Amino acid sequence: MDHQVRFETYRVNHFQTNELMELLNIEQGMTVLDIGTGTGQYAYRIAEELEGTGKVYATDVHIELIDYVTEEASRRGFSNIYPVLVKEDGLDDFYFEQKYDLILIFHLYCYIQDRGDYFGKIKSLLNKDGRLFVSFNVPFCNFLSEDFTDFDGLIKELKSEPETSPFIKGLQDSTRELLKQNSNERPSDLLKIAIVNDFNRMRKDPHFREDFLTDKLVFKKNVFFSPRERDYATTLLLLSEVKSQRSLAFKEKTNKLLIVQRFRKYLYQGASIPPYEARSYSVMNKTIKVELKEAGYKFEHEYMLEPFEFVLVFAVNDGNRE
Repeated sequence: MDHQVRFETYRVNHFQTNELMELLNIEQGMTVLDIGTGTGQYAYRIAEELEGTGKVYATDVHIELIDYVTEEASRRGFSNIYPVLVKEDGLDDFYFEQKYDLILIFHLYCYIQDRGDYFGKIKSLLNKDGRLFVSFNVPFCNFLSEDFTDFDGLIKELKSEPETSPFIKGLQDSTRELLKQNSNERPSDLLKIAIVNDFNRMRKDPHFREDFLTDKLVFKKNVFFSPRERDYATTLLLLSEVKSQRSLAFKEKTNKLLIVQRFRKYLYQGASIPPYEARSYSVMNKTIKVELKEAGYKFEHEYMLEPFEFVLVFAVNDGNRE
């Protein structure tokens, strides 16, 4: 629990939460449903915006989180937050006891089973002008050869790395031998493939990141993240310490960011969405829009808050309102 509280507090304090509050356009008297509230960090901010009016129903499937939010809401003096324990599968009967002006589903979309039925039922919970907010992180995928624009420069850089470098230790013996054999001529396709495969092997190695950290889960000073990436990378560190089935995935994301920060100039540059993740963003974005359209929603807005984090806003199609 300590790691989860630390992570979620960090996320709200350092991510663009003020911008998110502006997107939500909270008005006094609103009724808000925060599905999967976790430690309630967004619920507290929304309750603050409501200034003692309205209601925030903060639901979760874990009793320890609901107990935490109950105590924390009381400690902060929020009488308009209502923590509710709900069942893990499907929509709990509690949800149908009232209507909502806003329904928030943050970082949960991929974990919802039978999404067509789930979101088909949720639309009946929204008031006439209600909105559904869905946020998602871009899934990190493997490197592909086409992600690299300058293999000549990348290979020259690798050949200059010391033997103690994590990026050299992460290469297979056969790849290191190919590097030694490579002359000033253009690199062979075999060497390119070997490097990409080894980078993906480093990405999946749960211990790879350890060479870049202090003993306090802090990045060493020689790790040069872009400003937009640093908070995200720190959040991934915290997430990876939360007991979760996704801990390994968070380590893999951290590893990929570490590879990117070292060899950034050999990758595609200049897009608001890093091109080495653009394809996974495109798939996820399209999937959510298609599934919710089929469930009876109309897409309204899309926002990028942080590197790899997006918010999609939906309303109910008038012809599909139950």
